Amino acid sequence: ISYSQDHWGFYNGANNLTTMIPAYRKYTIAGIEDVAGADRDSKWPAMRGGALKRVNYPTGGYTDFEFEPNTAWVSYPDYTKTLRLNFSMGYDGNNTAQTRTYTFSGNPYRITLKNTSQGGSASVFFSCSPYTALSAAPGQTTVLNNIFSAGSCNITLSKPDPMVGFGAEVIIEEMVPFQVQKNEIVGGLRIKKITNSAGPGAVPVTTDYSYNLPDGKSSGILYSKPTYVQVLKNSGSRFVYQILFGNGATWYLDAETYDPYVWPYFTAGGRSAIKSASPILPMSTTQGNHIGYNEVKVSQTGNGHSLYRFYGSNSWDFDIRDVCTRVLDIRSPNPPAPDYPAAPESFDYKRGELKYESHRDETSRLIKEVSYYPTFQSSQITTPGIRVYAVNAGPPLGMITSAITKFELNSARKTENTITERVYDPNTGNYIENTSTTLYESPYHAAATSTSSVNSKGEQLVSRIKYAFDYVPGGCVSPNTCWTDYQAALSNNLTLYNSEYNQCSDNNCRMIAKAMYQSRNMQARRNYASCRASRIAAYNSCFLSAKQVASADLQPILELGSRYINAPIENTSWKGSLLAKASFSKYDLSANMQGFPVPSKLLVINPDLPLSTAFTPASVNGNALLKDSRYTEESSIKVESGNLVEIIGKDGVTTSYIWGYSNTLPVVKAV
Repeated sequence: ISYSQDHWGFYNGANNLTTMIPAYRKYTIAGIEDVAGADRDSKWPAMRGGALKRVNYPTGGYTDFEFEPNTAWVSYPDYTKTLRLNFSMGYDGNNTAQTRTYTFSGNPYRITLKNTSQGGSASVFFSCSPYTALSAAPGQTTVLNNIFSAGSCNITLSKPDPMVGFGAEVIIEEMVPFQVQKNEIVGGLRIKKITNSAGPGAVPVTTDYSYNLPDGKSSGILYSKPTYVQVLKNSGSRFVYQILFGNGATWYLDAETYDPYVWPYFTAGGRSAIKSASPILPMSTTQGNHIGYNEVKVSQTGNGHSLYRFYGSNSWDFDIRDVCTRVLDIRSPNPPAPDYPAAPESFDYKRGELKYESHRDETSRLIKEVSYYPTFQSSQITTPGIRVYAVNAGPPLGMITSAITKFELNSARKTENTITERVYDPNTGNYIENTSTTLYESPYHAAATSTSSVNSKGEQLVSRIKYAFDYVPGGCVSPNTCWTDYQAALSNNLTLYNSEYNQCSDNNCRMIAKAMYQSRNMQARRNYASCRASRIAAYNSCFLSAKQVASADLQPILELGSRYINAPIENTSWKGSLLAKASFSKYDLSANMQGFPVPSKLLVINPDLPLSTAFTPASVNGNALLKDSRYTEESSIKVESGNLVEIIGKDGVTTSYIWGYSNTLPVVKAV
């Protein structure tokens, strides 16, 4: 473990010896103060250490990898320190005070008074509002951050009893505002270039990757921005729990009647603040990396280029602040600040999904473009949670003040993806367009279940897939009432709470009513979890019993489900409502693989013309598997040690495979 880490834990080579709390800036009524701390900014090439550089192949070929740092476009206000005035007195032994006139702009200023070790104390006086005096004892340096009224000001520097070579100096620096706009380095690597060579004498093929938009701004979106320092604020209810005396008597206070001088902050007057070296919530980046790119261009010399665009985030795409929060703004009596503790970020379901791709030749003529329109459906089941921040006031009263942030997490599943594809004639610009829609309809898994499109004749073409998870034994699935029972319990709890709360005449009673309400809600959630657990246990027991008595062709499919292998079983192709083709993958339990299910036969239906709607989809009927009687064997399959070793077609032709490299790759195919 090293202190030399950037905001996201990547090595940055900084000499952070004692702390990981970064340097930050404090805005006060008086001015701007820079607080020293660690350097947590990302550094290149320090982050590159240990990255893969080359892979050499036994054939003499190789693949080279060239990386570069991640970047994200940022735009935020900042200040630059600019020297405006610097003068001294007393170094010649003369004790005459020195006065200079300077016109202040109204911006924040930093005044530094330096006094040498010999002679008396030094002081500087400003004649303008606010009338300010600054002093420094012998051998000391004093710094003042201040905002002077715009206008002319006399500045007088004095030091009694100076000595030759020992005087005083005043330095006046203006904090000039400006707008930071740049592609900021972000921790972690992205691929810049991949070079492949097939072997000695072969011409290497180089693929380049670029991540900037046409205007030069990085398309990188930073999804994880640490907040190192912030004002303590919470817009929810405030709770106080205090232990009185030695007998354990308790007193509750519910601050729902908000004190306008405190709430939503934690203290009156000077607002309290908190700082942290590791503010990113654990598990907060489980949806993916801390950075993503909305656009990536991939190009090869002599082979044109491709452009890929991805769905980003409705919130993060427009957040172009600094890569972290390292500014504490307490200029206002009610300073702006997010709630603390912060709720976890909600999921962006489309984030990272492919949105668009285009392909152009070496002369930039458009060859093909594809647009993607995924649809997600939120789950009705949410996970409630709270984050609590408690402040212990310490003895003698032992008072604890708590702020609670409530939240609910939700998930979603993809239900549909519509893809529009255009293939162009690069000479004329004319194109052929095709639109296909993929559905994800199964309640048992998230795999695609059907894809439909319309061909050039106007015919609707549909392919459907059933997987191992879709074959559920009858009687193992019963109506799910857990969620509806849970929602009813929450509604009843709320009605009861409102009745109890309205009958209270003091804060202690209201606090107890709310505590009981939260307790009943937690019990309802536990009951819901227990209901779900019991249903899962009942299903597992039913499934196991059904598998043990299942027919020879159904049992391997159920075994696939037991092993969480969602293999496709039946595929059908349709022209409108007419069956065009069907295939069924038959599985057996392998004797030499401890009962592992392996494919053994491929059965097909090739309907005679004219096509008809007649078809019986494979389904579970009691302990047996029912399927269409027209299925005939197309080929038989032999699997050993998990590898395909033989296929015998219906024409009797055998295709064999020999595996090498410790049974990981096929090395021989024989017909």
